[in-house]
Amino acid sequence: MQQETEDTQEEDDTTRERFIAYFDILGFKERIWRTEHHELVQTMRWLRKDLLEVTRRTVEVHRKTLKPTNPERVHFVQFSDSILFVTDNDSRDAASILMHKCTRFVALCAAKHLPVKGVLAHGLFTADFGASLYLGQPLIDAYLLEEQVKLYGAILHHSAEKKMSEEGLIPDHMCCVQYATPLQGKTVTHYNLNWAWAAAVLLGLNLEELRNSLYHQVSGQARIYVDNTFAFVDKVAKQHEHQELPS
Repeated sequence: MQQETEDTQEEDDTTRERFIAYFDILGFKERIWRTEHHELVQTMRWLRKDLLEVTRRTVEVHRKTLKPTNPERVHFVQFSDSILFVTDNDSRDAASILMHKCTRFVALCAAKHLPVKGVLAHGLFTADFGASLYLGQPLIDAYLLEEQVKLYGAILHHSAEKKMSEEGLIPDHMCCVQYATPLQGKTVTHYNLNWAWAAAVLLGLNLEELRNSLYHQVSGQARIYVDNTFAFVDKVAKQHEHQELPS
């Protein structure tokens, strides 16, 4: 009976309403085939290092510009070509810092010509960082929607959209923009993170050079992602070209 009580308490401490973001690195299988193993390891170590820097910088900027009452943490977990971001709770501050962090993350990956796509979701989620246990409906929702997405970047699942709307974060959050998003076999309006704006403003990334570089990496069906991504960049990033993201 005592063991059951301890287990229940542990579950209570790790299971709560949270926001999560699930990302997938595109073309990872081809990278394994075509890249020397040590080079691939270096790339993934760079990714982890930059994720830590994104975490530090995002929290710093968030505290300086948005002045939250209780700055929230966003944890990340990386396994092979999958990256998971998890918030401590589902507060307004947690949602905002997650959007900032994911926007910067996609922008950094673009700067390194490492295409990623992902989905932000919300709901009851267990995150036991000590035991490496991560499960819940938000991860399933994010994974299934991410599989449908046909452009580089990140979009909001309706669970995240609903909660963020209730918190007053959207439609006016600086990192979010509504867009007719290409999914598997259809185009559906979703909120997208405006990573292209962040990449240009924060990193000085030349988006035209990025377009050409990505075209030189793929042919055939894979180029649909590039076409779709830069249709988004051309239409949406221009709407925010005079808006500055905190640096």
